[in-house]
Amino acid sequence: MLQFACHSKHTLCNLTYGAGTRVDYVVAQRSKGTGAVGFFEVFGPGSYKKTGPTNTALESTIEVHKTFPDKSLICLRFWRYDGPGLFTQVGGDVCTSIPIS
Repeated sequence: MLQFACHSKHTLCNLTYGAGTRVDYVVAQRSKGTGAVGFFEVFGPGSYKKTGPTNTALESTIEVHKTFPDKSLICLRFWRYDGPGLFTQVGGDVCTSIPIS
């Protein structure tokens, strides 16, 4: 099953796949106009955080395979690479909610 959300003007989309309170993976997508080098970051309740590779890809699948509490948010960010050790978040956080139906 799928739960999805997009940031304004669809510059960043979070497609969360799973069932009920289990998240299998998140497909992160960004629009063609945001082809900068950077990485996607998925985060959830508590200290859960997972990042994708740093590259110019417009889409990335981030494996999660975790169960979260009911009414949790599974959020996505994109960080643009600005130089050695320097990253800037582009756009806002895009979140889906648990349970996935």
